[in-house]
Amino acid sequence: MTDKNNDLVWHKVLSKDELPEGRVTTATCENRTLCMSRFKGKYGMNITHVLMNNGEPGKISKEQRAGNWDVWQTSLHNPDFSAYAELCGALGVRVKKIDDLDAALEKALSHPGPALVEVMTDAELV
Repeated sequence: MTDKNNDLVWHKVLSKDELPEGRVTTATCENRTLCMSRFKGKYGMNITHVLMNNGEPGKISKEQRAGNWDVWQTSLHNPDFSAYAELCGALGVRVKKIDDLDAALEKALSHPGPALVEVMTDAELV
């Protein structure tokens, strides 16, 4: 965070004892919410994101299915977000089977930088 002179300003939001092992904890400072974690004794604010990808753009088709409407057809499809994360310098992990989810989450949480776990889902499930 910065002050009016654009200088970096540090704020203490949590002590180490307030970070439970193996969990992500959020703390709000000024108008921002931060995610912090302690995993295997290491502390960090690495960004780990879990994305549910049903292969279709946005939530339009899900809303259409929920309303029992015909889903409009398009040639658009979601990209491989995990590959995109890798291109941007983050760890990208794509999960296609539920049995692989725990290992993917552990890998992302133990990664020393930003990580994205992309969970492939069924577009027909509402």
